[in-house]
Amino acid sequence: MLLNYDEYRRLRETEKECKRLALKLALEKIRYNAKEADITEQDVLEEVQVVRNLKRGSNNENSTGY
Repeated sequence: MLLNYDEYRRLRETEKECKRLALKLALEKIRYNAKEADITEQDVLEEVQVVRNLKRGSNNENSTGY
């Protein structure tokens, strides 16, 4: 199929907008579910920090040969 460049750009922009809206809906669902489960943003940040620390620890072990 052949498209002129303007039509191609329009389709690409439409695709980007659809992805943006899908992400927005997914985030709204996550926030709703977190609120229902009484999970705060601080809880999430703390868990992320724990995982980062664990990864740093495993990276250090790999670099030292343990």
